[in-house]
Amino acid sequence: MIGHDTVARMGIFEETAKLLGGVLRGHEPLVGGVSARVTALDLALPDGGARRVVIREPGAAEWKGPGRQTARREFDLLGHLHGAGLPVPRPLLVGEDGEQPFFVMEFVEGTRDLPPNGPARMAELLACVHALPLEHAPALPEREDPIAGLPEFLGPDRAQLRARLAERTVELTPRRTFLHGDFWPGNVLWRDGEVVALLDWEDAAVGDPLSDVACCRLELRYVVGASGVDVFTRRYAERSQRNLGELPIWDAYVAAAALSSMGQWGLSAEREAHMRREAEIFLGEAFRALMM
Repeated sequence: MIGHDTVARMGIFEETAKLLGGVLRGHEPLVGGVSARVTALDLALPDGGARRVVIREPGAAEWKGPGRQTARREFDLLGHLHGAGLPVPRPLLVGEDGEQPFFVMEFVEGTRDLPPNGPARMAELLACVHALPLEHAPALPEREDPIAGLPEFLGPDRAQLRARLAERTVELTPRRTFLHGDFWPGNVLWRDGEVVALLDWEDAAVGDPLSDVACCRLELRYVVGASGVDVFTRRYAERSQRNLGELPIWDAYVAAAALSSMGQWGLSAEREAHMRREAEIFLGEAFRALMM
C-alpha cells in the first residue's frame, strides 16, 4: 500500500513510477466513465524498456460519495478476480491515505468498439461472472430490491406507472450471485473479436443476476438496437441456464434509474436525447410485460 497527503497529482504519478521501478515519461487521461478519473502513465524502465500502467481514482462523481472505501474494495476485488482467471487488469498498488484515494493497475491494450459478435460474447462473459463463487471474495454490498426502489425512480411525473405497479403483486425469487454492477459495452475491451478485459468494478455487489442482465440489455439497446439485445438475452439464458421470467421488473428498474440520472452523465444533447427515447421505449415494454 502507498499513501499520499496533499502531494500534487504529478507527484503521485512520479512516486508511482518510482515504486514500479521506472521513471515517469508521460501521462494522458483515459475514458473512465463519470464516476472515476482514469490516467495512463508511461514509464521508462532501467533496461531501456517501457511500461504503461493506469491510475484509477474512484469517487469523482458527487453522488458516489467518498472514494476511499471504493478504491480499496476495487483493488482487492481485482486481485481476487485476476486470481480466478477472469479477464481483468492486474492490480499493482493502492493509495488510500490521501485526499484522493487511488489504485494502480496494468494497462490492457484493446478497443471499446463492439465487434459483430459482441452481444453474444458479452452474454458468455456475464454468465461466467455470475458463476463465480462468493466464498473467499472480498465483502460486497447487497444490490437494492428493484420493487422497493422502482417507485422512487419513476417519480411523481409518472403517477400512472406508479399506480399500475402498485396494483400488481410482484415477488422476486431470492438470488445471491456475484454482480459486476455496471455491465455495459463501455466497460469491455476487445482485441480481434475477443474480450481482453472487463473494467470498472466500482459498483460490484451481491444480488440478483438479472440486474446485470437488464443493465446490459438497456445499454445494448442504445448501441445495436432490439436485435442485438435479443441475441445477448438468448445467449445468456443458454449459457447460464437461468430462468429469465422475472427480467421485466429489472428492465423497468434500470430504465427508470437511467432516465432519472442520465442528466448527470455529461452526455451531448444529441446522445442524451437518443438514449432517453430508447429508455422510454424499454420502460414501456417492461411495464407491458409486467402487466400481462
